[in-house]
Amino acid sequence: MIKIILKGGLGNQMFQYACGKSLSLETGQELVLDTTFLKSRIPLPGFTFRDYELDMFNVTERVTSFSKSAFASRYLSYPAFRLIKKFCGLGYVLEPFEKQYTYSPELFNIKGDSLTIEGYWTSHRYFEKYENVIRKIFDIAKLHDAKYSDIEKEITSSNAVSINIRRGDYLNKVNSNLFTHLGDEYYKSATDIIRKKVGNPKFFVFSHDDPGWIENALEFKNDELTIVDDKYVGERFKTYLRLMSLCKHNIVSNSTFAFWGSWLNTNPNKVVVCPKVWVKGRFFECPRGWISIENV
Repeated sequence: MIKIILKGGLGNQMFQYACGKSLSLETGQELVLDTTFLKSRIPLPGFTFRDYELDMFNVTERVTSFSKSAFASRYLSYPAFRLIKKFCGLGYVLEPFEKQYTYSPELFNIKGDSLTIEGYWTSHRYFEKYENVIRKIFDIAKLHDAKYSDIEKEITSSNAVSINIRRGDYLNKVNSNLFTHLGDEYYKSATDIIRKKVGNPKFFVFSHDDPGWIENALEFKNDELTIVDDKYVGERFKTYLRLMSLCKHNIVSNSTFAFWGSWLNTNPNKVVVCPKVWVKGRFFECPRGWISIENV
């Protein structure tokens, strides 16, 4: 059995699942999804609590947690789990902080009939061998909502380019010390690349925390820019993810959610622009064919 500890928002959970699913396929073992960390509500400065999100896809694996008690799950289970694993951690694999956002191939060399995997595993290389399987599981057709048909039609009938803006929580004291800040220089360089490679682009800006920022930071031609604001987010952000993936081309922020919106884009001729540095002090390895540009 391979148990993956889920943590973070939808984009992070998708990376963790894709890594765990690939490991289970590689070893022929059952995959189990553990929500112990997600259920914890121990106060942490600058931390955003998340819930289990993968049920919106074709995910059929068993979901479990360390405790069935609501109180224990909120305040005791995750610390108890970490304490037990620290002293009796046979078969427990914790991704080192310094290796986050990089690929560690040795993960696939770990032996054992009962493994518990904890980390973020934010690299497409963990699941590139099973890409077709992962795409079928993360089926964006399941995210369709007829009430957003107008914006879908606008996107699919144009040379649509998604621009994801992640500001909000990235600007607080905790996250600003970890994640790089993408300013107007990055987005100007990215849109310049798109204009050279894409004829008559129409830019769709996805930002639920600061939708008007890009409009003020850069110059766009008349009718070239559409702000896809909060009213298009959909239940648990699933409409945002679907709409991003329906765009023919993508400009990615240093966000796992933005990554998946672009990765799930099925246009064989897509142009995807991605920042080279997501977390301060380390490079992000983008998928083959994506354009990685300097952002620090």
